[in-house]
Amino acid sequence: MEIRLFFLQSKTLKTTSLTLSMILNKVVPSKPFSHSLSAKYFDLIKNNNYDELKSLLEDNNTLVYEFDKQKQTGLHWAAKRGLTNIMLLLIKNNANINAKDVLGRTPLWIAWRYNRTQEVRLLLSNKANSFIKWNRKLSPLDVTTDDKIQQLIEKGKIVQVIMKFIPVLKRKDVLNELGLGYFLKDLNISIN
Repeated sequence: MEIRLFFLQSKTLKTTSLTLSMILNKVVPSKPFSHSLSAKYFDLIKNNNYDELKSLLEDNNTLVYEFDKQKQTGLHWAAKRGLTNIMLLLIKNNANINAKDVLGRTPLWIAWRYNRTQEVRLLLSNKANSFIKWNRKLSPLDVTTDDKIQQLIEKGKIVQVIMKFIPVLKRKDVLNELGLGYFLKDLNISIN
């Protein structure tokens, strides 16, 4: 199957023909640390080096799909360490918000596990799936004892269900009426 893609380079429109497998092999890694800059990418995240990470992603935004030997993405690591600005940067660069590691844990599950309230809220507001259980069939409610996070999880599930039945143009109003306005994508947290 061939796909025609259009690219803007130096304000000139160029076309190229690529197969779907060519695209997937270039963008979606099949093994840990497959990109030559993967190790640097993970080090920048783990060391909370926002400015260098932002610069690296400007030229290599497909790094957000990289994973380590445990299949944890940069978003998993940022959630684990409570690095909200890094998480925002990765989400802005289209990181897979529901990526699963080798145990089936998502970044949202990791944030729940480490009782990262702000990170849970951020992930839920960016459409992280609160129904995903990890391989041991434990739900987030089985993992966290933090009351605020338990409430966020319950509200996140409600939002995910009711949003399917509310017309797109009315969703913002309904969320605000229910006191769930923070699930809107426009959080008051900015990306530099």
